[in-house]
This record gives sequence, structure tokens and C-alpha cells, in this order.
Amino acid sequence: MTKSLTKFLRDEEGAVAIEYALVAAGIAAVVLTFFSSSGSFGSLLTALYDKIKTAAGVTTPAN
Repeated sequence: MTKSLTKFLRDEEGAVAIEYALVAAGIAAVVLTFFSSSGSFGSLLTALYDKIKTAAGVTTPAN
């Protein structure tokens, strides 16, 4: 019985998966904090797209 308990306590299988899950949760928390503090993600992309269009000299064609 003590052999089984010792083996169980030394077994590290699954620990790596838990560590990866914790890292992923931390990254997700940082990303969510960044985007929630700097406005909506859509408005950030629109502003970036407008800056790229202006820098490239792109004009919108008339209909």
C-alpha cells in the first residue's frame, strides 16, 4: 500500500497540461485587459485600417 501511495505522489503526469492551462489563462487575462481598457477591438481595427489607407494614399472610388 505504501508503495502505491508513494508512486501516486511522485507521478507528475498531467502536471504539464495544468501548467499550460494556467499559462493560457494568464495570456487570455492580459489580452482581455488590454482590449477592454483601450476601447472596442473593432474601433481599433478601423482606426488602424484608416491609417494604413491614408499612408498608402488609397481613395474610395465614387459610386
